[in-house]
Amino acid sequence: MDKEGEKTCPRCGKADLVVGEYPLVILDNVIGDFPGLGCTNCELVCFDEKTSIVIRNVIKDFEMRPINSEEQCLLLLFASSKPIRGATVFMKEVFLLFKEKLNEFNIPALSPHFIPYHYGPYSFDIESAWHTLDDLGLIKIEGQKSSKGESFYLTEEGMERAKEIFNSMPVELQESLYEWRRGLDELGRDGILKLVYQKYPYYRTKSKIIDDVLPNWAHRRA
Repeated sequence: MDKEGEKTCPRCGKADLVVGEYPLVILDNVIGDFPGLGCTNCELVCFDEKTSIVIRNVIKDFEMRPINSEEQCLLLLFASSKPIRGATVFMKEVFLLFKEKLNEFNIPALSPHFIPYHYGPYSFDIESAWHTLDDLGLIKIEGQKSSKGESFYLTEEGMERAKEIFNSMPVELQESLYEWRRGLDELGRDGILKLVYQKYPYYRTKSKIIDDVLPNWAHRRA
């Protein structure tokens, strides 16, 4: 404890957890506000057991159980026979999956809490999901970390779990997901960054590479 009643965020270590009311976001919509401890930097929110029970009861009312960050990653990987190359590409594709594709088909999904960061939208939840899936043997990560050569792909066990998630989706989403993922892959890292930065300007506000992605972008804001 740093001060009485305060505790440094266990995930990012850059801010204190603050007592307050925090939103439960599903399908990019706020379902309600609940008491908890939250980090102003990485958006980690911790709920006590009593509040967690209330939230679980809220989720039970959905026709389809909201998919979490791990399941969103598995669904994205299943949408192509090719691995995703590069953590930056993976992060931005999950961002677009959550913001656009799942919303398009009204698929309830727990928010990964994306924030503006050095390379655009970033989620501590998604990065944690990669490690969890790797530890569980559902995905394999190869190549140099944080490089274009880093590759993420499903293991055999991961393929089975991802197929279950995919088959639980509406047929219309299933039919469109392959082509959608292929289109993003074809854009490559630079193309995806440009797409995201142009469509979601808020998430580029802390980018260290803005001048490389959108040259003279500051002159086009007006």
